[in-house]
Amino acid sequence: MSRHGSFKALVGLVAMGAGLISPSLTLAGGPDLPAYAKPGQCYGRVTTPAIYSTTSVQELVRTGRKTTRLVRPAVVQKTVVRVLVRPARTVQVRGPEVYRTVNRTIITPGRRYWKVEPAVYRAVDEKVLVEAAHAEWRPSSQPLAYGETMPGQTVLQATGEVYCRVLVPPRYAHQTRQVEVSPERRTEVAEPTRTRVIRSRVLIKAGPLVTRTLPAVYRDQVTRKVTRPAVTEVVGGQSVYRTVEKRVVVREEGQGWAQVFCGGSISNDFLYKVQGALASRGYDPGPVDGIDKPSMYAAIARFQRDRNLARGQLTIETGRALGVY
Repeated sequence: MSRHGSFKALVGLVAMGAGLISPSLTLAGGPDLPAYAKPGQCYGRVTTPAIYSTTSVQELVRTGRKTTRLVRPAVVQKTVVRVLVRPARTVQVRGPEVYRTVNRTIITPGRRYWKVEPAVYRAVDEKVLVEAAHAEWRPSSQPLAYGETMPGQTVLQATGEVYCRVLVPPRYAHQTRQVEVSPERRTEVAEPTRTRVIRSRVLIKAGPLVTRTLPAVYRDQVTRKVTRPAVTEVVGGQSVYRTVEKRVVVREEGQGWAQVFCGGSISNDFLYKVQGALASRGYDPGPVDGIDKPSMYAAIARFQRDRNLARGQLTIETGRALGVY
């Protein structure tokens, strides 16, 4: 395949692999080709991105509130009237009573009881005889004497066995016993007699009945009457706005012509540079080997969409953005 044929295949695969142009779109010249093209230049049909402009608009933040303002206060007339709460009345009350103080003595005899002091003991360690000293026969290996035996001697029997008469010493054991040091003591205790004086008031003469007149009870009741009403007016507040930046579409996305790389400039070295530039910018073109492949065309399409570039062909504008032209 010639170099020009490779370029045509590359451009077609870029456009169709990215899904940006129709497979039926031809690359031959037509009546809508740009008239300003110079000899040696190549143009391809591309999808031109939309063009936006930023404009400042006023956005309503808060609507002005209407308030009521007092122009002239109301005139109020206040009247105080005394109102009867309880009328005067006559009551009978008891006069002062006469009392005297009486002292009463209460005698409480002392209590008698026995105070017991317990016995006191101490522990005594005693040596108790368990087995008395005694003599007993024990077998031995050789005879020591003949005739009548005494303690510590041996007797020789006809069987040839030898026994010794041995003195066994007494055997003792130790035990602890509680020994009374002082016996229990009982002492009679007599508490002293207690005397208590209680003072109390005793009524001698009841108070006499006295007639008293209680005065009437009044309270002040305040009444208010509006003689002239208040005058008010409604005042409208100012609305609050803020300036915001909004993007406005100047030109919608459409189809057009863009200058592309001609077949003579497409080589394996050029594709190697394109793949390396895509990889360094985070767009995976597949292996960086200078061979065209679908993964490279998809990476070119993603790069053009993210940078708002013309899509569908490997344009000169894309080459400048990648730094390979």
